[in-house]
Amino acid sequence: MSGRNIFFVAILACPVCLAGCGGPAPAGGDALSSFGASAAFAAPAAAHDMKPGAAALFVDGTNGDDTTGVRGRLDKPFATLAGAYGAKGVAAGDIIYVGPGTFKIGTTQLIPDGVSVWGAGQGVTNIAYTGTGGLLFQPGSNSLFGNLSITNGTGNPIVNFFPIGFALGSGGSKKISTDVTVMNLTISTFSDGFFFNGNGVTTTPIYWKLVNCTVSTSWDCVTIIPADDNAPGPKAAWPFRLDLVNCYYNTKFVDKSALNCRGLHIEGPIGYGGPVVRDFGGVFSIDGNPADPKPTHAVSATNVTIELHGSTISSDGASHLYASGAHGLIKVGPDSDFDPKRITLVDGGKVAGYPSSTWTPPAAK
Repeated sequence: MSGRNIFFVAILACPVCLAGCGGPAPAGGDALSSFGASAAFAAPAAAHDMKPGAAALFVDGTNGDDTTGVRGRLDKPFATLAGAYGAKGVAAGDIIYVGPGTFKIGTTQLIPDGVSVWGAGQGVTNIAYTGTGGLLFQPGSNSLFGNLSITNGTGNPIVNFFPIGFALGSGGSKKISTDVTVMNLTISTFSDGFFFNGNGVTTTPIYWKLVNCTVSTSWDCVTIIPADDNAPGPKAAWPFRLDLVNCYYNTKFVDKSALNCRGLHIEGPIGYGGPVVRDFGGVFSIDGNPADPKPTHAVSATNVTIELHGSTISSDGASHLYASGAHGLIKVGPDSDFDPKRITLVDGGKVAGYPSSTWTPPAAK
């Protein structure tokens, strides 16, 4: 992780890094030293700084108590994240600071809209999933989430859980979250790291931004699907926009129950197109099943558009770029690094130089 410290300098030139790229700045910075992580919490001020009338809440796994925790009181922290976001008076604009330590969570956490969650650092604040499967975190709309790590704490190395995203109907989720920034997040899981499933209700405009995230899985790092196998897809395009900035995607095959090994697995409604995903400076390391390399793709676009700007791709599998469907298009920036011979095009999918390049992809196989 030592190479990641260049982020705050290198990201300044990124066109998608607006005011929201910094972490939140809490009130009473010196007092945070007693919370154990003043330096980690003193992140650059940004769009998620305290709003008028908003307050900070603190989660301390050692000294906190959900029955006595109070919104806006550093000296009265909560013991759990759920205790904090479910506390009396919590409102949009509030920021929950989660202190150092390991916090075991086994159920879906539906964070209220406008409430941000910020840890003490990756590898410092650790969320250990202890459930039996399903979605772990759904941040609310208009929020910031990050500066922590999510790991598998079940003891079962192939438990199928999704650390963060949304899946309508999963864990009580009833709506889609939008205008969410996830920053400084490390994920280690067997299944998909970021998982977005519209379950057929997918015509709502959505925007998420992932910044400085590391995703290590044995399946897909980032998945967007308009519907699962049991739900019909929508009869319209899905205006989902996802920007990824300075992220690392690591997939390594460990068990045949993982049917695919992909960095970006992005799908849109059949016949209509949908999400547009832009990767800026991503590094893809995809190591699939050597006995069945066909479902191994660093970037997979089906009825969607994916743009690669300065991305670096390496994979042991069937292809680096996989484009499928009449609206499946991957635009490759001239500063991206990958093997142009390792491309799979099916059902009208296309790969093109972007914004201007003389390179011509090989013919569809």
